[in-house]
Formats: sequence, C-alpha cells, structure tokens
Amino acid sequence: MDSNPYQQVIWLSLHPPKWENLNDDIVNDVLNELDIQQGKRVITRNDVRNTEGKHQIIKAMMWTFADNPDLRIVHSVISHIDEIVVVLDLKGNKNLQKNEYKDLYNTLDVIEYVGMTTASVLFFFSQLKCEGNHSIAVTRQIKPHFSDFEELACLVEENDFVKIIERINEVARDIDVSTEQLEYFLYRINKGEITII
Repeated sequence: MDSNPYQQVIWLSLHPPKWENLNDDIVNDVLNELDIQQGKRVITRNDVRNTEGKHQIIKAMMWTFADNPDLRIVHSVISHIDEIVVVLDLKGNKNLQKNEYKDLYNTLDVIEYVGMTTASVLFFFSQLKCEGNHSIAVTRQIKPHFSDFEELACLVEENDFVKIIERINEVARDIDVSTEQLEYFLYRINKGEITII
C-alpha cells in the first residue's frame, strides 16, 4: 500500500551515449525536454503520460531502458514509430473489448524485436484498458517476482498478455490497491527497496 508509483524517478546520464549516438531528431528533442537534476536527466511516469504521439513513445522507451537500451528494440520502434502512433491513437476510446485489445497488441507484437515488454509499456502509458482492466508495464523487473506470490504464481509460464493483465487486475482489486501500485511494488522488490520474507 505504501508503494507510490508517482515517487519513482528514472535517471539517465546527462549525455546518455546509446541514446545520443542514435542521432535521431525525435530522440534528441525528447532528451532536451527532460528535466535535469543533480547532473542527470530524470524521467517520471507523469513525464511520459503528459506527452503525446512520437515523443510519448520515445519517453516510454527511455523510462523502460534508461541508460541501457536494447538498441535492436529502439531501432525497430523508431523505424515503425508512425505505425505505432496510429495503433495507439484511439481518439479517446481507451476501454476496448478483448478482441480489439488483442488485435492492437498483435499489431505491435509482429514488429521485429517489439515483444511483450515494449508493447505492454506502450499500452500502459497510452492508458488502454481491456474490458475495464488497466494495462500494466510487464517488464523484466516485475516478471521474475510473479513466483514470489501465490496469487501471481500462475503467471510464471504465461505468455498471453491479456491473461496476465486480467490476473494482475484481479489481484489488485482483491487487495484493494491500484494495478500500478502492484506493479511498482514488484519493481521495488526487484530493485532491493523492499525485502520479502
């Protein structure tokens, strides 16, 4: 309950070499938009949410990967960025039927190197819902900790994104927290900020 996702700050170097070496105008614009604190660039969940279009997509990738992006994924996202913007621009219709949600996910999933982590982060920041269930950033920081909890253990071998979203939403409702609080709690375990016994 004390895991407040809005307290999370992702730090990037003042001159993150992998991002700067992309030599991409949108990436450079986004880097210049980020606040600088204590000699580093910072990015928060709200920084990503309060941006739109291509800039939101690049900020979401920076939030996900910080200083160590997987360049195969980033290059693929950049080369398909117009297509991704179209997929995520739903003109305010953010609560989709399961088949529509799956279709959008599959549209991203077929892009080379764009898998569950990238698609889930983009869905999360676009605030898409699947029949009332909030999207979750299913990253490599939270997935290893599904096995730590009886309620989430069924997701360890699960590869169906929609089933993962549904189960995390169900557990969050059962324990009366937001899905984002639950995701951030798992993230904090991964970072060693919370120790489970």
